[in-house]
Formats: sequence, C-alpha cells, structure tokens
Amino acid sequence: MRRPSLLVALTLALLVIAASSAMAGSDLIEDIKNKGEIVIGTTLAAPPFAFKDENGKPAGFEIDLMNKLGEYMGVKVKVEDMAWAGLIPALLSKRIDIIGSRMSATLERATKITFAHPWLLTGTFACATEKSGAKTWEDLNKEGVKVAAIAGALGAKVVETKLPKAELVTFELDGDQRKALADGRVDAAVNDELIVQEFAAKIDGVKMLDGNMQPDVYAYALRPDVDSMHLKEWLDLYFATIMRTGEYGAIYEKWLGKPFKPSFDFLP
Repeated sequence: MRRPSLLVALTLALLVIAASSAMAGSDLIEDIKNKGEIVIGTTLAAPPFAFKDENGKPAGFEIDLMNKLGEYMGVKVKVEDMAWAGLIPALLSKRIDIIGSRMSATLERATKITFAHPWLLTGTFACATEKSGAKTWEDLNKEGVKVAAIAGALGAKVVETKLPKAELVTFELDGDQRKALADGRVDAAVNDELIVQEFAAKIDGVKMLDGNMQPDVYAYALRPDVDSMHLKEWLDLYFATIMRTGEYGAIYEKWLGKPFKPSFDFLP
C-alpha cells in the first residue's frame, strides 16, 4: 500500500511544479534583453510620424521614440513595417513584441490588447476639397459625399458614427488615402490631426475643416498576458522619464514644429 501512495504523492508533486512553472511564464523584457533586440510594429506611410527617408530607412516622430527606447533598454530596435490592419494580428501571433504606431487607445481594442500610458494627445480631424464647399466636418454629413479613412483605424469608426449620411471609403495606407483625395476620387479625408494638416498643406485645392471630430490619444500596445506586464510597467516609466528629462520635448518639437507643453494629467 505504501508504494502506490508514494507514487501518487510524487505524481502530485510533479504536477504542482509543472503548473507553477506554467503560471510563472517568462518575462518579455528578459527575453528581449537576452536576444538583444526588440521588434516593434508600425506603418511607414504617415509622415511626420513614420515613413521611409530618401535612403529607404525608417524615420519620423515614432521612429525617434523607438530608437530612444532602445537606448534606454540597451537593445537594438527592429522596425517591422506592415499594413495598419495587420498590426494587432502580428502582435497577438508574436511576430512583433509591441505596437509602436500611432494607435488610438480605445475600449474596443483594449478587449484584445493592453495599452501602455498614452504618448501623444491628438484628435480626429477632416480635410476636404474646395469643390466640396465644406467649412466644418459636420458639413460632410450629406448623401453623395465620399469620405476616406483608414480601414480598422479610429477615423473609420468616427465617420460611421458621426457622418452616417456620407459614404465611407476605406484604404489600407495613409498614402493611398492621400492619393485618392489628390485625384478627386473622394471629397474628404478623416485621419489624425497632423496627417490631415499635411494633406491640406501639400494637396492643391484641399483645406483643413474646422472642429475636432473626436479627441484622441496614442499609446503603445502589448499582448494581454503575464509575460508582457513587466514591459508595460517599463514603458509607462520610459515615457514618464523622457517627458520629464526633456528628451520627449526635443523629439516632439523636431517633428511637429512646436514646443511640447506638458500636462500633469497627461504624464504617467
């Protein structure tokens, strides 16, 4: 009778050890530091945030923040360029470690992924052709008006909810949206504030419309697992640190052309 009891006890002990190991998981920061590289996903088609320079290398506001992150963590940064709709699937399938793009932190997305503290306060704005006659974004809410937005982005959702009479036309990349507007295939475009400002400044016959359609914040995104929690806390502290040291402000002014004005409500 003793041998079966001993065998049962040993089996239970091994099961407890295995379960504890499984629950403990691994630390994503430790994994990143061990391989000496962090893989960050974004879309290189939206200057001044993220684009390819004349040499074909990643550049922009987002890229400088990523490179600064690599300096603080002591690892190389690998930028994975992909379509906007592919970012979250790539994160969840572990093709990338985090999303470092200008992703809006929404409750809907937070059911699938985890967000670090926001790194930029912004909003959803619209621009339109002079021919449209629109002065404010509300003027776009008419039948026959075609409004371009990025598939899967907050702007598309805003158009659906706030411009229900207009026709929503979606694109995978900001560059495709811009070309459609320049070619006259759409009457207006809805996107992040700075993207829309660039459209209005560089496309003849296109102007910025009055009004912020919806205030917004950008945040890095992580997988909602135990392995990523340490990295989330690290990212919160990273952004708090560079905002307080002035490093964030220097990057902000370099790409956005205006001084960064910190808010204690915004700081992590």
